[in-house]
Amino acid sequence: MLNNSDQQILWKFIRGDSSSPEFEQWLYSDENVENAVGNEFYLEVISTDFNDKSALSLLKKKLESFLRQTEPLNCECIALADNAVTDEGSEHWEKVFATLIEIKSYGESRCWLSLNQCSKCSQYWLVAQESTVNDIDLFKRIDTSMAHKVIQENKWPEHFQTFEELLILGKNNNRSVRFEYPFCNALK
Repeated sequence: MLNNSDQQILWKFIRGDSSSPEFEQWLYSDENVENAVGNEFYLEVISTDFNDKSALSLLKKKLESFLRQTEPLNCECIALADNAVTDEGSEHWEKVFATLIEIKSYGESRCWLSLNQCSKCSQYWLVAQESTVNDIDLFKRIDTSMAHKVIQENKWPEHFQTFEELLILGKNNNRSVRFEYPFCNALK
């Protein structure tokens, strides 16, 4: 069985929060991985061409499937990238929001922004809901000290500050932006 540290490393790689070279280095140096995943699967993993994008994508899917089967998740936080975008109403979106509790809302000037915490693992997230154009939610994983600054001092991190930023992040994540209202004041 994989220890917690090894699981964290695998999930970081799967969700894209660590690079292939970092993952490869860990994979070849960690003596516990082969025993934990089994010789056959380990051979398949180390035989992957880490320079081939489609092979990497397939490997990540197999690793995720393996992890979900061996250790069912209480929440989706470990599977959600540090900076993530989900489509509102999707199955993945429902799983993520099933355990998130809104702790604090920014207020009227940034009505899309809130601080949320997972009821299962206690992970804090900045969440920006962009439902005007793309129907997406944007997530930013934050640490406890940053969350406490928001809660206690109302000091918010420099993320999701403008509606324009949300649209750009959506576009960068393959969401197309179409303006229904060409003179939208939110973009100023």
